[in-house]
Amino acid sequence: MNPWTPDTLRIWNKLTQPALNRAGEALSNLTAQPVRLEGIGTRTVAWPELENKIHLDHPDRDPVYATHLGAFGLFPADILLVFSEAAAAGLLAVLTGEPEKQPFELDEMAVSALAEVGNIIGTAFLNVFADTFQQPWEPTPPRVTVGPFARLVAEVFPHWKPQDQVLLSEAVFRVGDSVMEGYLVVVPRPWSEAPQAVAKEGSRGEGIGG
Repeated sequence: MNPWTPDTLRIWNKLTQPALNRAGEALSNLTAQPVRLEGIGTRTVAWPELENKIHLDHPDRDPVYATHLGAFGLFPADILLVFSEAAAAGLLAVLTGEPEKQPFELDEMAVSALAEVGNIIGTAFLNVFADTFQQPWEPTPPRVTVGPFARLVAEVFPHWKPQDQVLLSEAVFRVGDSVMEGYLVVVPRPWSEAPQAVAKEGSRGEGIGG
């Protein structure tokens, strides 16, 4: 089942880069170094396709690192910011100024940093949409989850099926000479026509069309 209409995707594509710009500014202020987030594109994918995009050598056992937030207001949803282990390790090293650990260990500092990154990026998206539609869209506290992709998805979304479509926004993180990829996944909760309703409303709004 797919609640993401062409109008929904058009609006999300239009607002993604402003949200990433806002998140980059917040991360730059937090780390005192320039952070740029560049959107690659937004589309719908089924869960297995997302797993393939993360480039795991051994999908059944390689861990992925995700920060999960709930969102309530404009429409209820779950937001998941997902990184491969290499991307998570590289991002945390450049953001914290600490040497990259080999092997990567998810210690208390790493959990806190991943939670903060996910909170900043997720909140930036919510705020841009809230400002555009003049409706609140508030996040829940972030929660960091680690594990093989299929197990992680089953834990966060126990009722979802492999063929279900989710909204995926890909982003490149640039910090100095370092480049990492992250994946922002948006899942309406409960599965409903809420995103379609937002798209119809947004199509009437000034500056949303085009």
